[in-house]
Amino acid sequence: MEISTFTDEYELAAPLYGLRPERLREIDGRHGERRRRWLATDTGGPVGVVTSHIRADERLFGHFGGDLARTAGPLAAAVVAEHRRELHVSADETDTPAFLDAGFRERRREDRFGVAFATALDRLGERPVPTGYTLRAADTVDADRLRELDTALRRDLPGSEGWKPGSPHSSPDGHLVAVTADGEYTGLVRFWRTQGGPRLGLLAVLPAHRGAGLGAALLSRAMRAAATWGFTEFTAESDPSAEVMHGWLTRLGGVRTGTDVELVRERLTLEPVAERHRHGYVAMIEECDRDGEGYPWNNAPLARRDFTAFTAELADEARGVGLPDGVAPQRTFVLVEDGVEVLGEFRLRPVITEPYEEHNGHVGYNLRPSARGRGYGTRGLALLLDEARRLGVQGVLVPVEGDNAASARVIEKNGGRVIRAFDGARSFWIDL
Repeated sequence: MEISTFTDEYELAAPLYGLRPERLREIDGRHGERRRRWLATDTGGPVGVVTSHIRADERLFGHFGGDLARTAGPLAAAVVAEHRRELHVSADETDTPAFLDAGFRERRREDRFGVAFATALDRLGERPVPTGYTLRAADTVDADRLRELDTALRRDLPGSEGWKPGSPHSSPDGHLVAVTADGEYTGLVRFWRTQGGPRLGLLAVLPAHRGAGLGAALLSRAMRAAATWGFTEFTAESDPSAEVMHGWLTRLGGVRTGTDVELVRERLTLEPVAERHRHGYVAMIEECDRDGEGYPWNNAPLARRDFTAFTAELADEARGVGLPDGVAPQRTFVLVEDGVEVLGEFRLRPVITEPYEEHNGHVGYNLRPSARGRGYGTRGLALLLDEARRLGVQGVLVPVEGDNAASARVIEKNGGRVIRAFDGARSFWIDL
């Protein structure tokens, strides 16, 4: 599989998103230079695509299409290597496993709702504006003060950390601001006009002004406006922990239609050894050789000579194929920074049996010399423990040979405690 930077291959990329080429061009034209795109292709043609986009909160998001199980990992690595920052993605529950396998971790969830206008308007009614307040269209208020209000309201909303609002208003009749008699901006509601229909983007009131019916008045007015846009229902998303918004959507007759999962791939990732790691893995071996310690942990000669055969050997080892009696299957990962540099190798045996466990344990790891003493071991072991938890492992045994104080500190920082010492070695246990 080859990963390439997108130039003008709309005929290849658009179908992977379920779009026509001209529609994808139109979308790109609206978003401009803050978007980048990569394609994954094999002998049969394009199999995956990702478009990166920096949101108003300055977080980097990726929009993936195609065969996620095959391409999410390599495409994500390309994005992180280019931007040198964390990569976020919003995925349906059914796609989440592919992203977890690609080195992402779950950050938060939002339930999706569909709400029929007829039912919602009937149940909410026409709510009066509380005394002392007026509701004004967003295009009639001060744009800077509106941005300040938007930012203040989002401090209480899950997943809104760092949000910086961009355009001060969407459709004016569906974007209203509550203002007091002395000019204080106290709440807002925003319905977005989208190709698929109205979307309730935000409904919030400052804490000091809650309880007077201001939120209901904002929603009633804006919802009546959005109902005239030619659609029978609107959509909304709500974090399950946002009890007030969840309650509103339920009372309005909203039907939960699915769940969006936000995942993040950090700059440091733990990835199964794959062809794309060839250069970084061999460079790690060579650095260890130059440092005089060699590389005794895996089949370094094969990795140098034929990396494809080496990755196949590791895959067999993970499945337990061709192992001597008593030797448990082992999964091998590399710790990668910014999708490019291989910093170390981490190994996990989910199940161990006597007598193998006495000296080897569940976990082994090593860092290249230039990566030591910089916290990478601690973070890499934490990521490996997350992998063990995913596999249902309840605890791991981690051996330390000789007087390796640095390795002992890494294990202790991850909750390890010494359970036995013998022949100059120690065994640590970490509960999961």
